[in-house]
Amino acid sequence: MKAALILGLCCSLVASAATAQSKDCKPVHSFKTITPGEITVFYNQYPPFAYQDSGGQLKGIDVDILQRIASDNCVKINAMVVDNAAVVQGVVAGKADLAIGGWYRSEARSKVLGLSEPVTLDLMGVASKDGVSDVSQMANRKVGTVTGFLWVSDLKRLFGDNLQLYPTSVALAQDLASGRLDVGIDSYILQSYGQKLGSYRGLKVEVAKPNQQIPSSVQPAQTGFLYTKDNKGFGEAIDDTIDKMRKDGAILKIVETYGQSPTIADVGPPRLAK
Repeated sequence: MKAALILGLCCSLVASAATAQSKDCKPVHSFKTITPGEITVFYNQYPPFAYQDSGGQLKGIDVDILQRIASDNCVKINAMVVDNAAVVQGVVAGKADLAIGGWYRSEARSKVLGLSEPVTLDLMGVASKDGVSDVSQMANRKVGTVTGFLWVSDLKRLFGDNLQLYPTSVALAQDLASGRLDVGIDSYILQSYGQKLGSYRGLKVEVAKPNQQIPSSVQPAQTGFLYTKDNKGFGEAIDDTIDKMRKDGAILKIVETYGQSPTIADVGPPRLAK
């Protein structure tokens, strides 16, 4: 991903997502950051990966993993919520050490950024009244999707001008609710999480059936953390914690805590989206 979404807060500083470390803390790794002793993090409101709850607390799948990274290495977290377009660019420009929030591990990003080990899979999701999941059965329906996802170009090729494009998941969900759309295609993680919060009422949310005409439905993109490309020591620290959390079951537990299917944590070997 990722598509522009959800609650467009911009450039506000939020409280540290990690408590101060003990003076006796011994870091597993040593690495440089913009501000010594803390990780400067840019993110966009993108639940369930990274978001502020109603009490202003930073939460999410990526946030919980980040807290473990910070704890392992005796550093604080300085998290800043910015506009979606500014997240990645902030890391490239050296204004932030790290970007979180369900970002694709892609070939293009690997040229200008460091990419962590994969965290989750971005499954293609389908919301409809009857639970259709096979794209080949949608020819005579009003179908919409959100810009920014890997499957968009393939859906354009299959549906042509009949495909409705939306700038945000919220706009897509609104047209589904009003009946202006029959089928809404979006990230399964976003749809299933939104349904648990009360969205998509009266609709069924399914994982799209694999379709060879849509490669990302067969081999979903992997998400990960994005960091400054030349900061190899930081990348090694991130990957080490992710690897430990996968082996000890912590990532699976986090995914389930946010109401997600264990399937999204079964990422397989690292690969890059094209």
